[in-house]
Amino acid sequence: MDKGKWIKQIIGEAVREHGFEKLIHSVDGWTHGYEFVRENGDLQQDISITVIDNSIRLEFITNAYGQDHVEVLDMIKSDFVDNGLGFLIFENEEELKEILYLFRDLILQKGFDILEEISKPTMDVRPREETSWKVFSENKELEEKYRKMYGLEDTEFTRKMMQKISDIILEKKNQNFAEVEEMLVGLAAVYGNQIIRKCGGEWRWNDKTKACTIKKIHGKNSTNPLHDLIWYWDRKEEDINCLLSVFRRLPYDTVI
Repeated sequence: MDKGKWIKQIIGEAVREHGFEKLIHSVDGWTHGYEFVRENGDLQQDISITVIDNSIRLEFITNAYGQDHVEVLDMIKSDFVDNGLGFLIFENEEELKEILYLFRDLILQKGFDILEEISKPTMDVRPREETSWKVFSENKELEEKYRKMYGLEDTEFTRKMMQKISDIILEKKNQNFAEVEEMLVGLAAVYGNQIIRKCGGEWRWNDKTKACTIKKIHGKNSTNPLHDLIWYWDRKEEDINCLLSVFRRLPYDTVI
């Protein structure tokens, strides 16, 4: 089954006239990624299709700071089974084509509006490439330093640690970002390694976005610890559930 052929034909031809002329095809083991790209200055918008064996997923992605990928599974009405990770399952070439036509129709009806919505940065203050790289490359050293500095050495009780991190950050909520940036970098290393310690995952560097993230949290989720803590500082309100949410496998799990 030539999956790439039908993706290029059904999706590629439909989006090309809307400026998505560039196609990036990537392969990682059984995973094939097809990104139809539109660029406007520094802004990049992607219509992304991921195929793993006999399952397929559509996402809308931009490089606007702080914006998440948008999966479309809930927007599609069909009888196809989903695998719980945003993928629809197909059994043969005809079913693949049927799903691709569903994707095409959604892209043309709603996709471009979704891309415009997620093309606006969510915050004015944000991680810089240098600070993101520092968290990625020095997270173990930073974690050790800042756990000792702020009395965060007890890693058994995550809720207690997140409360302390919240208190530390909000003590400095009225300072300028330049004055708290170094502290947030250090705490991001503490926060990120606690996520890995309790939920699994691994640090990753994205050379395209120049971002440091943790992937495979609970086997499937991801987050950007430095972004999370900058956002928390910028919000200036105590709500440790914002910090605890990533530790939950399910929305109503209790984090100890």
